[in-house]
Amino acid sequence: MSHHLDALTEPTRASTATQSSAGLSLSVDQKTISATSDTRVLVLAVLALLLLLALALGRLTSEVPFAQWLEILSRPSQQLGLEALLWRFTLLPQLTIAVLVGAALGAAGALLQQGLRNPLAAPETLGIQGGGLLALALVVLYQPLWLTHGAEWVAFAGGLLAAGLVLALAARRQNSPLALLLAGMLVSLLSGSLLTILLLNHDLALVSLLAMNAGSLTQDGWQPVQHLWPRLLIVGVLMVLIARPLRLLEVGDQAVRSFGVSPAFLRLLTMLLAIYLSATVVSQVGVISFVALAAPLLARMAGAQRLLPRLICAALLGSALLLVTDLLVAWLPGGGEWATGSLVALLGAPLLFWLVLRVRLPEAPARAVSLGIRHQHPQRLLWGIGVLCLCEI
Repeated sequence: MSHHLDALTEPTRASTATQSSAGLSLSVDQKTISATSDTRVLVLAVLALLLLLALALGRLTSEVPFAQWLEILSRPSQQLGLEALLWRFTLLPQLTIAVLVGAALGAAGALLQQGLRNPLAAPETLGIQGGGLLALALVVLYQPLWLTHGAEWVAFAGGLLAAGLVLALAARRQNSPLALLLAGMLVSLLSGSLLTILLLNHDLALVSLLAMNAGSLTQDGWQPVQHLWPRLLIVGVLMVLIARPLRLLEVGDQAVRSFGVSPAFLRLLTMLLAIYLSATVVSQVGVISFVALAAPLLARMAGAQRLLPRLICAALLGSALLLVTDLLVAWLPGGGEWATGSLVALLGAPLLFWLVLRVRLPEAPARAVSLGIRHQHPQRLLWGIGVLCLCEI
C-alpha cells in the first residue's frame, strides 16, 4: 500500500519542485532584468550630465583659456585681474552650485515620492519651499539673530511646519495622493500670499529675499558651495543606509512591520531628510521649482526600478536639468536679467505637463469621495459672504 502511495505522490512532488524551480528562475530573471535596466539608466544619466558639463566647461574656456586655469586657481586673489576674478569667484562657483543644487533637489523629490507613495510629491507641490522662504522672511524681520545659528535651520523649521500642515489637511482623506496635492497647493498659496505681503511692506529689509523668491544661481564666492557640499554628502550617506528598508514601503506597511521597522518612523525620517535638503537649497539659492518633481519622474520613466539606483539617477538628472537651464540663462540675450528659478519653471512647464499626463495616481479610498459636511443653511452662508464682499468694497 505504501508503495502505491509513493507512486501516486511522486508526480505531485515532481510538479511542486518544478514549479518552485520555475518561480525561483523567474525571480532571478526579474532581478537580472531590473539590474540591467537600472545600469542602463544610470549610464545614460551619467553620459547626459557629462555632456552638459563639457558644454559648461566650454563656456568657461571661452571666458578664460584652459592653459590659465591652474594659474588663476593657485594665485592669490589680490594678484588677479577683473576677468580672472569673475571667472574664479562667479562663473566657476555658479557651475558648481548648479550641480549641487540639482542633485539635492532631485534626491529630495525621490525621497518624498517614495516615502509618501505619491509620484507627484515634491518640495514645491507640498509647500515645503514656500514655507521655508516665508520662515526666513519672518526671522529676518523680527528675529535676525536666529540666522547666526544657520539659515538652513530656519528654512527647515518653516518647511517642516508647512509639511505638517499639509499632512494634517490631507489626513481626513487618508493622505491620498490627490488630497496631498490639493493641501500642498493651498499651503503654497497661503505662504506665497503672506510672503508677497511682507515683501511689499518691507521691501528694503527683505531686498535680499527678492532674488531668492525667484531662485538665482548667481554667486559672488565659494561660501555657498563650501556650505552645501558637506551637508549633501552626509544626507547622501544616510540615504544609502535607509534605501533598503525604504524599498519595503512599496510592498506595504505590513511588510515593513514584519521586518521589525516602524513604517511611520521610516516615513518621518524620509520626510525629514527631504525637507532638510530642500531647506538647505532654499537658504542658499532660494526657491527653484520643477527640478525636484521632474527628475525622479524622468528616472522612473527611463526604467530605474530599484530605489537606490533611482535616487542616484534622480540626483544626476536634477543636476543635468539645472545645468541646462543655467546654460540657457547664459546664452539668452540679456541673460543676467533672467532668474534661474523662474526660467526653469517656465521651460519645464511643457515637460511637466507631459509627465503628469503619463503618471497614474493610486486610487483614493472609497470614503474619501465625500466632499465634506453640507451647510445647514446655505442661503444664510451666501448672504453672509455677500455682505462681507460689500464691506470690503
